[in-house]
Amino acid sequence: MILRLLPMVAMAATAMGFEGCSSIDCPLNSRTLCVYTLGGDTLTDTLTVSTTRRDGSDTVLLNRSAQTAQFEIPMSYGVDRDQLLFDRHNTDQTQTLDTVTVEKDNLTHFEAVDCNPVFFHTLKSVSTTHHGIDSIRIVNPNVTFDNSHAHIQIYFKKR
Repeated sequence: MILRLLPMVAMAATAMGFEGCSSIDCPLNSRTLCVYTLGGDTLTDTLTVSTTRRDGSDTVLLNRSAQTAQFEIPMSYGVDRDQLLFDRHNTDQTQTLDTVTVEKDNLTHFEAVDCNPVFFHTLKSVSTTHHGIDSIRIVNPNVTFDNSHAHIQIYFKKR
């Protein structure tokens, strides 16, 4: 009788051991996104947002977005300031370029030893060149995995 129960006990112990290892709940994406919302009307112009990397190359973060009311931009974690180029094209072929500067603190967020490193951010200030942007402000300074709330609000100038 004991010999018949021994394999069952061994299988149960093995299953419990594997279950303990699979309980790590790492996030699928370790990048945090800053949520931008537009104050006033939806932007009917085409908006492209880009930045320059550390190596000098540029990268597009938002490509030709139209009918924009809200968008998400990833944040860097190696520097305390992100500079973004907002390129706005109108249907009459006019273009406005604005540089948006976001100053922030990068905070290491620990999930588990087996998980990828994660950085949250606390926004300290935001500024713009005001060519096509009327005003910009921080509405929620804490950038985490929670993208349900806006972090920065932008008001574009009327054409």
